[in-house]
Amino acid sequence: MNFTVRKMQPPGDYAEIADLLNYLLSEETHADNLASEDSKIPEMGTLGQNESGLLTGHDRMRIVAVNEDEAIMGYGISWRAPWTAAGELNHCLIVNPHYRHQGIGAALYNALEQWANEVGASKLNYEVHDNQDSSIAFAREHGYEQERHHFESVLELNSFNRSLFECINLRYPILRLTDIDDPDREQRLYELYRETTQDIPGISGEF
Repeated sequence: MNFTVRKMQPPGDYAEIADLLNYLLSEETHADNLASEDSKIPEMGTLGQNESGLLTGHDRMRIVAVNEDEAIMGYGISWRAPWTAAGELNHCLIVNPHYRHQGIGAALYNALEQWANEVGASKLNYEVHDNQDSSIAFAREHGYEQERHHFESVLELNSFNRSLFECINLRYPILRLTDIDDPDREQRLYELYRETTQDIPGISGEF
């Protein structure tokens, strides 16, 4: 199959990329959602290095694989936010199930990896669903190791027993931070967050 890898072109590519993302996401997204997210992100990124020579700052690179008719068959993004751990980039790679095993994923992966090398990243992060054997195999073939295994949880509000929450609230009242008479309250909150945040599924890095 003939295909070309090019940079993403918003807003024209939004609809087809949303369709691809819906193979991956648990909640459906649309072109309008992608446009709204983009409107909140600076167009120009700023990358740098810290005192240890590790990648810092924020930026992203988005690419798509298209066929002769410019139909999008695959999508890839490499990104880091200001709070991403130093040295790291987060990657997402999706190929339409109808066009897999034809070299599209490898081409997108290579382009993302090339950009990661150019900007000086030292670690790449991917998330792979544990029920996608081919995706797990692809990751292992490219030298990736499992760092953590986390699960998606869903709370059905219609059947949730709210009385359980009311009992907890009676034992542990919920207050606004400004209602606590302690000059060190923000530092104490930070220390609590720093200690407990590593227990949140999918969270990593230093704080």
